[in-house]
Amino acid sequence: MGILSVASANSVWRGYDCYRDKKVVYCVQTGETQFSGEVRGQKLYTVNIDCKHPRKSSCNCPHAAGRRIVCKHMVALYFTVFPMEADILWERNEKWTREEEEKNDKVYDRVGEYIHNLSEVQAKNELYSLLMDSSEWLFDKFVREHGLDEPYVKEETFFDEESFRRLTQNVCNAIRMSDDDMTFYYDKSSKEIILVSEYSDTDIEDYNMDDLLLLPDKHDFDEYKVMKEFVLRQSEDMKEKLLNALSGKGAYGKFKEIVNMLGIEKFWYAYCDECMRIFAEDWCRKNIKY
Repeated sequence: MGILSVASANSVWRGYDCYRDKKVVYCVQTGETQFSGEVRGQKLYTVNIDCKHPRKSSCNCPHAAGRRIVCKHMVALYFTVFPMEADILWERNEKWTREEEEKNDKVYDRVGEYIHNLSEVQAKNELYSLLMDSSEWLFDKFVREHGLDEPYVKEETFFDEESFRRLTQNVCNAIRMSDDDMTFYYDKSSKEIILVSEYSDTDIEDYNMDDLLLLPDKHDFDEYKVMKEFVLRQSEDMKEKLLNALSGKGAYGKFKEIVNMLGIEKFWYAYCDECMRIFAEDWCRKNIKY
């Protein structure tokens, strides 16, 4: 597998933009299939690529440092080494774009003709059905644009009681979803939580790093410790079985299997959720000014 086949589509196109904008400062061959160089971003990043073993490539940018992924800086260096690959990528994209535009033009024509032939009653029924079956954001957009909602007053302060509750809930969700491929940050300027992943549209270099707070993840929230605390609250017979499950390899899986067997899974999940909420609230109060 090559560099481009391992990289996400976002990384490929962002890497193409870096290459096109001449952000690769220099590039040298260091082995039969290895190349090194520097690529400009928010700062100058050191990049090493291995075309034969792309997972061995490295970059010290915030997105790829310490991770076995292919970032846009690696792709930019690859295109610098093999500019024909960049040309092929662009030509394929141009061909695909033309074909999609032609296909969409035909669809738009058919839809326009269909709508034109509807009676007034049919058009009203179609619109009503479309709105009722549409996604929530589309329905809300229609309501806002036609002045059908209550007047909206933007909150002057973000951290009222309800906003703080939503923030801590979002931090909890980020903890649950976090893994090696998904990293969450709190943006102090926009007061929003952003996801950075090789599969997302978010590019960390679009943000001011001074404004970003790395959110806690599953490693920071010590679920094993929470498990032990939960066990100590159970009856003696349950306690013994649960403690045995927590010993040795596969503790997490064995623990949850015993919890289900004992019929106390809803109590465990409620306890874990409450501990996570307390953890998230404490983190927010310590790290986010309000």
